[in-house]
Amino acid sequence: MGSCTKDNLQTGTIAIIPKPLELSVGEGYFIINSTTTVGVENEEQKAIAELFFKSFEPVSGWSPRILKGKGGIQFQQDDNLRVKPIP
Repeated sequence: MGSCTKDNLQTGTIAIIPKPLELSVGEGYFIINSTTTVGVENEEQKAIAELFFKSFEPVSGWSPRILKGKGGIQFQQDDNLRVKPIP
């Protein structure tokens, strides 16, 4: 298992799905560990968060706690986004 620290962190091409309309790259980092919590607004977001963080468990032995309400990482719905069908 690989790891990184703020001293050896390397960045390259940023790959985010879905592709954001705008991206501002800043400085800094954040840590996701066994005490990290993920806040969701509803069951749909909870299912998405569980699917995303499921990949953490095989390599770390844990996955973040997902709860309805506020968390260290927050899933929020933006009602201003338009849905585009995938061709």
